[in-house]
Amino acid sequence: MTKQVLPWFIGACMLVATQVVGEKNFTILPETYSGPVAVDFLTTSTVVVSERTSLSLVDLNDGAKTKLVGSLTTGGYVDGDKGKARFTLINDVVIQGSYIYIADFSCIRIYDMLREQVATLAGICGRMEGDSDSASMFPTFRGQLKLAASARDLYVLDQDKISRVDKETGAVWLLSVSQFLADGDATSIALDKYSKTLFVAVATTEIIHIVAIDAISGLQTLYQTVLRTASGDEKGITAIVASLDVDPQGKIYVLEPHGLHEIDEATTAVTSWSLKNYGYHEIAVSSAYLVITQEYYSRMYRLQVLERLNATKHLAQPAQATEALITTFESKAFYIAVIFPSILFLLVIIVVIGATWRILKSRKEGYERPVSDVTSDKYFLNEEGNRYESKYWM
Repeated sequence: MTKQVLPWFIGACMLVATQVVGEKNFTILPETYSGPVAVDFLTTSTVVVSERTSLSLVDLNDGAKTKLVGSLTTGGYVDGDKGKARFTLINDVVIQGSYIYIADFSCIRIYDMLREQVATLAGICGRMEGDSDSASMFPTFRGQLKLAASARDLYVLDQDKISRVDKETGAVWLLSVSQFLADGDATSIALDKYSKTLFVAVATTEIIHIVAIDAISGLQTLYQTVLRTASGDEKGITAIVASLDVDPQGKIYVLEPHGLHEIDEATTAVTSWSLKNYGYHEIAVSSAYLVITQEYYSRMYRLQVLERLNATKHLAQPAQATEALITTFESKAFYIAVIFPSILFLLVIIVVIGATWRILKSRKEGYERPVSDVTSDKYFLNEEGNRYESKYWM
């Protein structure tokens, strides 16, 4: 009984620390999108936006939208080049380097932006349910997936469980299940790349629990609880929704249909803002911008942008630079282009040195210095092999 009550008591105490400081005024971009919509940053000022069955690039400086892959009119599970690839129902996207990882309802797809190719990484597209507690090359998910990514792995939020997916092989391991994740609707996941901690938003009609999960052990703790700025069953809000993201400096941003919350990771203090209108769904954060999505009409979405003060737009932040470096070192291309040629070069050097040593050794052994058959050291052989007495001996 104590174990069940204590987390909720702690959560109630955390609510007292929440500070509501007014409104945030975002700039609405002109383009509209058909939902559901997911968003993630490619650079500090460019985002990838999904529209149900397609992906687009959006420049936040001017709002320009460029089609990337997929089709708004034709769906399906089709891998291949960008012109032929199709998606069924994109629910989330996350970007690592030149790869976009896509939660396409019940499977994980990957788009290589350099090769312009789509492939299926994990799950069986079009097939749901199935729980695998051990590593499996053919896992199944229950759908409506949310993603987070490290340099090596993907983390998949699938209702009340989190799985870890190897980005190279697609193998899946169960990382964490139930506990705090089952105390509401687990609707979003993000990774703090410095602390290797996963944060999950678990929403109810009145509060949002932020659950911290160790990315290695899967251990869950109740990190913070925030009070919603409006009830989840408010008119016009059709679902309990909460989205979160972690910025490069370690602050956690939580978006709900009528408000925005900022959590200082060091102190867990919460600052909250109310937002104009309602229907907000997704949030993405870079060092320069906050981007949120709003369902302003049934299945019609738009992006709203807030430029962060004192932010450097075009310089890579330490977290991004470190992550990019780790991703480069762990990529197949790095091994093919750098590691393997270096090893081959070292092997060639070793072979050349060994062959040279053997040649020199054989030449040395082929030359035999003439020796005297007389035991006294005062006698030597001249070049003709005749013995003579050394003048140095007296």
